Amino acid sequence: MCGSDPDAALYWLAHILDGSGDISQVTRRMVVMASENIGNADPLALQLALNATQAYKRPRAPEGEMPLAQAVTYLALVPKSNAAYAAWNQAKSFTATASGGSVMTIWVSPKQFIERNRQGTALSLLAAFAQRPSYP
Repeated sequence: MCGSDPDAALYWLAHILDGSGDISQVTRRMVVMASENIGNADPLALQLALNATQAYKRPRAPEGEMPLAQAVTYLALVPKSNAAYAAWNQAKSFTATASGGSVMTIWVSPKQFIERNRQGTALSLLAAFAQRPSYP
């Protein structure tokens, strides 16, 4: 799925399913990819991955395999954007190393808090969100 090749994604899904592989690992990876690798480029990808997981659990194999195949091909073909994932990691890193400031300070004026606590590091949190896709 990560290589944006739906044929390869279907091949590996079939290989895992035929080899009695752990479906929970496949569905977990689909959800993670939809959130981390696709993100806001297509916000519905996460819902599709979750729905495919639930759909598989109802009839099980072989009928439950079709929703997984549909989700895998969709996730392989959809545009990718990890801007939200990268921004979230930067925010977590920043708050772990930031000195001072209360939650209220951050809530009231996040830009001033970031400037005051930058300490010479480049924080591109706002720049990551500036790259968000535009929707019609």
